[in-house]
Amino acid sequence: MSNKNIYLKYGKVLIEQGAEDDKSAYIIEDGSLSVHKDGKHICDLHKGGFVGEMSWILGEPRSATVTSISENCQVREITADEFSLLWETNPKALLPVLRVLTDRIANTTRSLAETKEILGNLQKTLRNGNGG
Repeated sequence: MSNKNIYLKYGKVLIEQGAEDDKSAYIIEDGSLSVHKDGKHICDLHKGGFVGEMSWILGEPRSATVTSISENCQVREITADEFSLLWETNPKALLPVLRVLTDRIANTTRSLAETKEILGNLQKTLRNGNGG
């Protein structure tokens, strides 16, 4: 695996939403990162977390902007080639990535279900308020 460490000061952008030229992912060695999509805060990630794996898997432009929110943030780069090599030679090493992806999908599914319930309740309230 890559030994390329990247050091970021507070406010430094690691990943820019829409970028197409970079397909690396990053493991947070120290500090914290903030993830924003379309200017909206999605989450903060901390030591041991990782970001950028969607570009590995989908081969699409970056889906969010990731910025350092620590004065001294350190991340380890994992290139798409390294990811492919791990996939071929040691797929068990990628279980943490699969766990995080599964967790993110589950959280999104829960969030969508909650949103659907809220919208359903709002529709009922509006119908009842309009003589319905």
